[in-house]
Amino acid sequence: MSSVDWVLFDLGGVLVEVDQPKIFSALAAGRRMNPADVEARLKAAVHVWNPFIEREFTPSELAGLVNSLLGSSLSDG
Repeated sequence: MSSVDWVLFDLGGVLVEVDQPKIFSALAAGRRMNPADVEARLKAAVHVWNPFIEREFTPSELAGLVNSLLGSSLSDG
């Protein structure tokens, strides 16, 4: 089995087209939120995305902030 050298996570959909509604639905599953609420919370969180884009915190810290916004337990993996 080969190892992974790097993984690209394209938050803004600039390099890779992503199905955002599917992502919001997956994040809402198992929580008392609907996909529209997840989308609204994530898109309103400029205090999270802008510093992350500027490398002011790590992907692990990003996962923690997203967990705080959604009440989830995502890992940075």
